[in-house]
Amino acid sequence: MKINAHIINAILRRDAKDSTYKFALLRALVQIITEQMAHKRWSDNLFTGNADGLNPAYRNSINAAELHDNQRFDDESHPPTDTSSSSIITGGPLRTAPYLYRYPFGLLVWYWLQYYYPIFEHDAFIPQKNGESSRLEKGKTMAIRRDFTAVISYYTSRGGFAQLYFDLLRDQVPEAVCPEVRAMLRKIADTIYKMPMFHLGYSVFNEPYSLVHAQKGSIKGLSYGSLLKEAGDVYIHPELHEVIDALGGLLVGEDSILSGWASFTASISRRSEGAEVVSEETVLTLLRADPIGDRDVVLARKVFEQSVQRCVWTGRPADIRHIDHMLPFTLTRNNSLWNLVPVTPAVNAQKSDKIPAPELVWRSADRIGVVWKQFESSYEALFWQEVYEGLGVAREAGVDGALQSLQKRCAYLIDTRGMEAFRG
Repeated sequence: MKINAHIINAILRRDAKDSTYKFALLRALVQIITEQMAHKRWSDNLFTGNADGLNPAYRNSINAAELHDNQRFDDESHPPTDTSSSSIITGGPLRTAPYLYRYPFGLLVWYWLQYYYPIFEHDAFIPQKNGESSRLEKGKTMAIRRDFTAVISYYTSRGGFAQLYFDLLRDQVPEAVCPEVRAMLRKIADTIYKMPMFHLGYSVFNEPYSLVHAQKGSIKGLSYGSLLKEAGDVYIHPELHEVIDALGGLLVGEDSILSGWASFTASISRRSEGAEVVSEETVLTLLRADPIGDRDVVLARKVFEQSVQRCVWTGRPADIRHIDHMLPFTLTRNNSLWNLVPVTPAVNAQKSDKIPAPELVWRSADRIGVVWKQFESSYEALFWQEVYEGLGVAREAGVDGALQSLQKRCAYLIDTRGMEAFRG
């Protein structure tokens, strides 16, 4: 049977639900596939012929996936020639797929941190597992909740989750709480792999890791960038990837998953000892919490104030009071330096929340490059770290590599996600 919308909806209904983990994993997969295409790679199937582990041919490899670390998948770079689109329809679990899509496993950890922190730090105890109580009894408590507690306690008087989020983005987690943050991130990674990833799709294929699998790494650094580099890789069945990429939130995404998550939480709160009855609306508010408060262009403006700037889209003199998020903030919540460019007031109003067309990025490449060189001169390490995190390009690829990745991301948002193009 082909993995399609009906199969995914069946998984939502039929897979056993003892906790909210399945909702969290599905939501994270939707976000990864629809928001993180810069980090998408294709990979040989390392799990063929073995329902619960690696293909024996790869078992002794240090990291077979490194073979493809520099091979980006896009509209012009297809998987191996013997796995054409017609042969992708395997009708079976992940181990039978001709190839897989690969992303940094740390993205799952990153999203889970954002989902669960607001719930766990809430003044009222909000259960996320059947039978979970405020006494945090062993065996009845969510595996990850205890590891959040110490971190939440530390940050409560220091800005809360917004500050932790900033500290992880900028690699500035205070030494006093480093052990607790590291333990929390490792516990999240371990839980994702052993619990929802193991069970996802079991009700359909009757075997573990039937839709998603992973090779876990060792989390040592305490930053978003470190998570991407150290936590390992997650491998996604191509048919599952195809369905989510094509339909995203319209089919299995935010609305359905969040609604199910909120309904499940409200239901178990009525039966959990020591928990207040919580409404679905309250849960939805927490699930949609955003640690990024608003646009932040302070560092960019400091750089632009040092010399005369030109509008990257027209070449005319720019007004540094008008700074454009090339990929709109309302869509990406991205304040990275590479995403901020000077423009004229008229262009800023005209572009608004549109996506720059790939050909416009190409025509404007020299001017964008000038801006990026200014950022590199003032904030070298931060600039290239953010380029890697947002565009999936290592420093060795240089400005040209980053521009190519930006073009591909713009093309994806316009052609696949249906966003309106800005053509200058």
